[in-house]
Amino acid sequence: MLASLLLVLWTMHGALASPAIDSGDRVLVVGDGFAAELGARGILESIVGDEVSFRHLGATGTEAISLPGPDDIDGTPPDVVVVCVGMVDAIRGDSHLPMFRRAIGEFIDSWSGCRIILVSPIPTEPSGSDASRTHSMSVSCFAHAIHAEAGRSGSRSVDLHGPLTIVMRNGSVATTYDGMHLSNTAW
Repeated sequence: MLASLLLVLWTMHGALASPAIDSGDRVLVVGDGFAAELGARGILESIVGDEVSFRHLGATGTEAISLPGPDDIDGTPPDVVVVCVGMVDAIRGDSHLPMFRRAIGEFIDSWSGCRIILVSPIPTEPSGSDASRTHSMSVSCFAHAIHAEAGRSGSRSVDLHGPLTIVMRNGSVATTYDGMHLSNTAW
């Protein structure tokens, strides 16, 4: 399901603007567990094909403040950096938003010369506890912050939060297996 959604978003965006990733590009994917899962499942490779070289450095628990800068990466610099963060940062609550936005802005600025694609966190499925509902609302705020920072910097963003919120409301697909991580069906 997610691969289909990304393909639709990718295709629509390509029709509206120049492609975010071109044939021959070197793409670095960084961020949290979502970024790691994109690499493990080969989702982006299945969308753009083998004309693009991917390097996946996502790791569970990564926050915006700990994203790697160009000096942290060995080898040939990438043409495109795909960034997936926000879910873990949102656990800290809305008071963490200014630090999150500052960290994202500094990250984008450090990668000047690269095209940046920011991917919003997926929505969470609250379990019913106050803490779970609060985290769910915070994730929404962090998803909006991703798009605001993309707009501010001229970067691209991919909204997974909005479309997957609609899918979750429909309830026809088990979207997550634990409220925070996509189920196999959703992938």
